[in-house]
Amino acid sequence: MEIDNLKEKVTELTCELNQKSTQFQETESSLRSELNKARQNLQQTNNQLTEIDTINCQLRSNLSHAEQQVQEKNSQVDQLKHHLEQTDIQHSLQLQAKENVLQNIQDKFERVRRKSDEKELDEIARSEGGLLAVTKEVEDAALTVSECVSCSPVLTSKLKDAAAQLSCLSTVICGQGEESRKMQGLGELHRCESEEVLPLHDEFEPTFELECSENQELTEMEESMLESQLSELQEKLERMEAEMTIVSEESKDLQDNLESREAEIVEKMKKIEELKNTSRDFRERSPISRPEINLTLLPPEEFRITRRVGSDGLLVAWKTPEDDEVTGYLIYVGGRLVQRVRSASRTKALLHGLHLENNLSIVLHATNSGDELSDPVEVVYTSGMVLPDQKQKRWGKVNQVESGDKVI
Repeated sequence: MEIDNLKEKVTELTCELNQKSTQFQETESSLRSELNKARQNLQQTNNQLTEIDTINCQLRSNLSHAEQQVQEKNSQVDQLKHHLEQTDIQHSLQLQAKENVLQNIQDKFERVRRKSDEKELDEIARSEGGLLAVTKEVEDAALTVSECVSCSPVLTSKLKDAAAQLSCLSTVICGQGEESRKMQGLGELHRCESEEVLPLHDEFEPTFELECSENQELTEMEESMLESQLSELQEKLERMEAEMTIVSEESKDLQDNLESREAEIVEKMKKIEELKNTSRDFRERSPISRPEINLTLLPPEEFRITRRVGSDGLLVAWKTPEDDEVTGYLIYVGGRLVQRVRSASRTKALLHGLHLENNLSIVLHATNSGDELSDPVEVVYTSGMVLPDQKQKRWGKVNQVESGDKVI
């Protein structure tokens, strides 16, 4: 009876072992599908990184081209500013020269007018019937009256005073001094002078008017020329100001474009860094994406989990490859490096700090002196899997029971 019971237990254990094997195969297939998905995601990420690198290169070339355009525009603006300053200096010099010409013309006109006035006064003073003649006649009359016995002495004194005043007036007109203007009755003499000059002034008026008209026409011509030149200069300045405004607006637009491009480049760089970090995480988690894989380096053989140690440890074992270049081993759990074995002859390693309630993918690589990796060998741990040491214990108990039955 006990043998039958043991056989039933063995059958149950066999069934359980078959179920566990089925579960293990299902788990392995699911892990392989997840691994394929991770490979596809990694490939997509690498493609995205390539596209972003291309876009980054294009943006850098566009940025350099825009910077060159800005430098060219700035040089053009500087040249225009320099040209405008030179033009302003030339215009100011031309204006100064024109003002000097106008001042010279006005001085000449003033000298001509003064000379003509002096000439008229001299002619009035020296002409027949003028003040000298009248003065001489008054002096002769005063002399005649003084010789006359029957004439009144009052009349003689009046005639002498009149002759003296006329003589003083002639002296003033001829420019022989200013002291004669202080003599008595000077206001009346000025009135006499105006009365004497007015009839004689008509003789010199046509000549003076002709000279004045000629000078006025010359002045008007100069003024019209200056006004036309000033209007042309003003138009040129307005055109240059409009061009400067256009150039400044273009430079401002270029500056805004550069700032927007720089902001876009900064955002692209941030995205590139994020994608690089994501790709790095994928590569670190992927057991097949190790750097510097050497296909000629032989991997370990018969990689397996021998037993469970404590609540968070596993003992793994393998067979050393027949390759003299192997100098050690690297063990990854879930894509993370957990242990580095620096001896090529070691065939076991104890892994601590594992979450044994979850399924774990354990990958082993052989390494050489150049830190190159071999192809990976993988074993998957599941929370309910039966390890070799547990199988030996169970078979030991079964053998003990069978030997006991035989003794009985």
